[in-house]
Formats: sequence, C-alpha cells, structure tokens
Amino acid sequence: MISAWINDLMKLTDENWTRYAFLSEPLVNRISPEKRIHYSRETALNSIELANEIRQKYSKISIAYLVEKLEINLIEKVAQDGGGFSMFASFEEPNVITVYKDISQATDKLIDDSGLRETVGNVKTIDLLFYHELYHFLEFTRDDVYSTQQKVLVWRIGPFKNISRIRCLGEIGAMNFSRELLKLPYSPNLFNVLMLYAQNPVSAERLYLKMLDVKEG
Repeated sequence: MISAWINDLMKLTDENWTRYAFLSEPLVNRISPEKRIHYSRETALNSIELANEIRQKYSKISIAYLVEKLEINLIEKVAQDGGGFSMFASFEEPNVITVYKDISQATDKLIDDSGLRETVGNVKTIDLLFYHELYHFLEFTRDDVYSTQQKVLVWRIGPFKNISRIRCLGEIGAMNFSRELLKLPYSPNLFNVLMLYAQNPVSAERLYLKMLDVKEG
C-alpha cells in the first residue's frame, strides 16, 4: 500500500506541490493563482542558490559539521506517543533545531521493509529533517532569503496598514533547499506521508489523499 502511494506522489508536478503548499496559507485568497506560481518558483530558485552556497562554502555537508560551523544547537528527542500525529522536527529562534530521532529511524526502517529504498534513494530521514529546519534557520539569520521578503497587505485603514509574510513560502523553500542538498529527483513532501505512516497509517492515508487532490487543481 505505502509503495503504491509513494509512486503516485512521485508523479505530482511542481505546480501540484505549489497548490498543496498554498492549501495551508492563511492569505491564499489574497494571492492570485498566477502570483502563487510566481512566488513558488522564485522561492524555489532562491532556495537552490542557498543550498549551492552552503555546499560551496563548507567542505562537508553533514549534520555534525554544519552544526559546528553554523553554531546550531541540535536537540534529538523521542516523540511522545499520542496515538497519532506528532511533530517530526522544528526550528526555534535563534539557533535551536530539534529532530525526533525515533521517527526518522522508524521511517528508514519502513522504507527498507517496504522495498522503497531504490525508489527514494540512499537518503536518511534525519538528514532530510535537519536540512529542512536548516533552511528556517537561514530565514531567521539572513536578510536575503526570498521567502521572508514577500509580504501581502492584509488590511488598511487610513494611514494604518497590516502587512504579513506569506508563510507557506517558508515550507516551499525548505522543501526545495533540502531537495537540492540531497539531490533528490522528487519532492521531499512525500516523506511527510512516510513519516506519518510509520506512526499512524490511517492519518497517513488522509494526508496522501489530500496531496493527490491537488492534481485536479
């Protein structure tokens, strides 16, 4: 079952994944479909540039090396068993990255046991999680990251106005950043289904179906 799901998800296009990302964007109705595609493409291009910059600047692209060089406080935790969904990893300002190692290990085992290793490649889930959160660290520590620069006017009353970030661009950037660092031929979004399946297959199926829905736009 999970093998078939992953094969289905690998067929989704970049535009499909853009639609999926904007499903969770609070300001989606203030952004035209054309603008969504534009923002997504520019975010992806910028995140790829950042990934290549990291690769060129540091001689080793490994968790231990980057944690030391970038002065990141890496915390490895065990996820609490809530019988359903739990967080996979997180970034906390100014420099804390937390990863749930038991989830990454369970996902790696699922990939091997399900015969998906050749499909997804020789990638460790914990690396994917770390690189994803590393992008959010760069969003916080740098002022030249495209995803943090884009703003939308929420409201204006006379001289007063409220301008907000487009939050989903951070996720689009993180996915493309980790994808580039690991040289993956597919979107890392599918790992969300794998990680969730390792905890709760029923919840994973709901997420898989939600992802497939974007094919029709």
